[in-house]
Amino acid sequence: MLYDDFMETEYAEYGCDTVDDVYDEVITVTLSATPEDDYDEFCSALCKKIEVKDYTCCGDPICGWSDYIKRNMEAFREFSDNNWYKNNYRDEDQYICEWLEEFQLLLSGYGTDDDYTRYKELIDRCA
Repeated sequence: MLYDDFMETEYAEYGCDTVDDVYDEVITVTLSATPEDDYDEFCSALCKKIEVKDYTCCGDPICGWSDYIKRNMEAFREFSDNNWYKNNYRDEDQYICEWLEEFQLLLSGYGTDDDYTRYKELIDRCA
């Protein structure tokens, strides 16, 4: 089930911590019921691509954040090569963790309107 669909279940909250199923990184997701700006559009687009692998009423949803990055590694590498100041991550695990941290920052609101537009364009290109 995709995170967007998960939001329709009784377990969903509009502000929710999720955990990556491989790296145990926590990524907090807050979705607006009606997207109003570049931030909301980015969050909505990303959550339509992330798989929820496990959830219960008492715990945080376990999601395939790193699976999404791995599936689209070529697009993520191209984006970071063109947009990141520091991009010398040869180790794949380290590189994926950098993206997980980037998602956390972006979903927490630490981006400009231009950032959210660029990142949403990346998300729209990915499977």
